[in-house]
Amino acid sequence: MYRLGSYLWRTLLDTSTPLWVTFAGVLLSAYGAYEIAPAINNELEKQKIKTEFVIRNLDNLNGKTQELLSEISIVNRKILAGEKNYGENIDKATRLSTELQWKAIELVDEIIQKSPTSAHLDVAQASGLGC
Repeated sequence: MYRLGSYLWRTLLDTSTPLWVTFAGVLLSAYGAYEIAPAINNELEKQKIKTEFVIRNLDNLNGKTQELLSEISIVNRKILAGEKNYGENIDKATRLSTELQWKAIELVDEIIQKSPTSAHLDVAQASGLGC
């Protein structure tokens, strides 16, 4: 074992590279290019799909939240002005609030999950986002 270690050490310190070291380097490079790189790329694609899914849904939640706050503001303004016809705005605010609550329940599992489900991968592939 000592002889092998000293041989490897001398080979690494030498200015010329033996053919077997070059060949081993080429084999390791080929293995990395055909096995390791696609696996890393696959994981990055899964993360990209999940990120797109989360961003799209958070944008939707943001829009609905702004709509809800707008309706609440309109109701508040009408109440302060003494108007009596704010029932429609309350109904719309209630509907938006319910939609937001259900969307939050639906998405909490998706956002917390560590990897996207196969259904998400199918949807992403169908929409052109997938691998």
